[in-house]
Order: sequence, then C-alpha cells, then structure tokens
Amino acid sequence: MKLIPRCRIWLEKDGRPVFGDGRAALLEAIGRTGSIRGGAAALGMSYRNAWAHLNHMEQRLGTK
Repeated sequence: MKLIPRCRIWLEKDGRPVFGDGRAALLEAIGRTGSIRGGAAALGMSYRNAWAHLNHMEQRLGTK
C-alpha cells in the first residue's frame, strides 16, 4: 500500500472562504473562455453560481 500525502489550502477572511481551488479554477476558466458565462459552462456551473463566487471574493477582499 502506497500512501500519498495530500492537503487543500484556501484563504479565509473573518472565518469565511475567500479563495481556494474551486475559485482558482473558475478564474482560470474565465481567462480561457473570455467570459463568466463561458468559464461557468466549462466547469459545469451555472452563471448565477459563478457570479456569486466572484462577487463574494470581491466583497471579502475589498477589490475588483
């Protein structure tokens, strides 16, 4: 049996998530497709859900 160590890292502000693997994947998909709608579709996510993730990041970081 081969054991493989793994970990997940994310950033929180005031105990609420700001950035992690999922949001990084969303930003990368938006960059590849050129739009929020395209990035969301590439990840099998609704536009509304993608927009909410982006909005939460902006609000918690205090920047666009």
